[in-house]
Amino acid sequence: MKIFISYATANQKIAEEICVYLEKKGKICWIAPRNITVGKEYGEEILKGIEQSDALVLVFSAESNRSQHVLREIERTVSKNIPIICFRVDETELTKSLEYFLLSNQWLDAVGQPSAMLPVLDENLDKLGDCVSESA
Repeated sequence: MKIFISYATANQKIAEEICVYLEKKGKICWIAPRNITVGKEYGEEILKGIEQSDALVLVFSAESNRSQHVLREIERTVSKNIPIICFRVDETELTKSLEYFLLSNQWLDAVGQPSAMLPVLDENLDKLGDCVSESA
């Protein structure tokens, strides 16, 4: 299963922790800036990463809630009908723009315990992967 990790720069540490954990569990993760090819256009690489993913994990925080880059990644993911898992790391209320895309999604509440919720994230991605396999 290929996972795109969307996050605001302020949450890079937890995004990288998620990436390392999921890759140890056999998933392929796409995360910026690691997977941006040097010399390629940044936005094009982001879109390619999203399009090649089976799911997107959003590290949701006050910073990602305000990020125009995150908003664009979420919009593109929704338009491609790719499942999104919101990994909430603080109690921020959704902006109206993100609410439009994410309100109907079930969330993983990792507030105060992001590391402890990584196995739950992995388990849910496995369930999503089973659904993707069945519909293919």
